[in-house]
Amino acid sequence: MKLLSLIALFVILSFSSYASMAEGVIYFKDGTSVRYDGKDRIVLPKGSSSVKCYRHAYSSSKEKMVYTTASVDSIVFWHPAAAEYKRTLVPVRSVGWCWVYVDAPCIRAYIFSKKGYGVSANGGMSTLSVVYPSGRSSRVAFYLRKSGDDDVFPLGGVYKRSGDSFRDRICDYIADDPELCDKVRRSSSVRSKTVSMLAGYRSGNSNK
Repeated sequence: MKLLSLIALFVILSFSSYASMAEGVIYFKDGTSVRYDGKDRIVLPKGSSSVKCYRHAYSSSKEKMVYTTASVDSIVFWHPAAAEYKRTLVPVRSVGWCWVYVDAPCIRAYIFSKKGYGVSANGGMSTLSVVYPSGRSSRVAFYLRKSGDDDVFPLGGVYKRSGDSFRDRICDYIADDPELCDKVRRSSSVRSKTVSMLAGYRSGNSNK
């Protein structure tokens, strides 16, 4: 019983299946970039943490590099065994490091995972989450931002049910594309698939 009382949380994902270090390129706000591949690795950042990287990551002579979040524009990364599947993390003001889930000309959808991210050997990307003994889980949420906007729109949790209120909230944000709103409202998919529909968003329904 004493041992159980010391257990504060339970990990949902198998960390052996998803790596928290990856190959990739860090793009800085000053227009420069730095690449980590081969024997080098980027530690996928979480929260608002700085970006930690290693030269010769698995060697006793590894060299640690640290970059401030404020200096980074984005990180494009991949699992060494699946370089064709590239993912992107960006620092979002007032939120933290977010996975770019939808990257369309007129809108972006982000996923923020408080406990971080993992990438698998088959190229799959996943959020890392924990469930506490109380039943409460760590934060994994969607955010939206239209092109040209400074602030993000909080959409809600990723793993909750995709009910009418969730779809209505999306449509409140993309009300200037009534055609897409109609498709979203008629969708019966889970939240992740519903949000992926935003790849077809056109500001002011300019696709007509």
